[in-house]
Amino acid sequence: MTNESAAKLFFELNLKYNRMLEQADGRVITHGEDAALYWLYELNRPLLSGEISQLLKLSSGRTANILNSLEKKGLVSRERNSSDKRQVSVCLTKEGEKRIATCYKECIRWCGDTLEKLKPKDVDTFLCLAEQILE
Repeated sequence: MTNESAAKLFFELNLKYNRMLEQADGRVITHGEDAALYWLYELNRPLLSGEISQLLKLSSGRTANILNSLEKKGLVSRERNSSDKRQVSVCLTKEGEKRIATCYKECIRWCGDTLEKLKPKDVDTFLCLAEQILE
């Protein structure tokens, strides 16, 4: 297989994978509000809004919109740093923690079901290759 044909196949597989994620119908954390909740849940500490922007690879404006929406829904709370008013710490609320814990469990279940399509020895190879590509 030439590099060009391999690149074309990789591109087509990426499109199929994206469609598969779309069809997962909210059972997979991919971006936006759920991704912000995930990082707060995973790191288990308050995060500065700038840290969330970096983790999500989004602009500070887009991140602020996400945090505004999450705060209105009662899923996060924000607090200004008393010594530096420019810094805003973001924490999960109990409701936010419940929502993301449920979503995360469903995500892991979905990923597990997806990996079951492979032979066990191929799972390790697939994950190793995926890590190499995404690093």
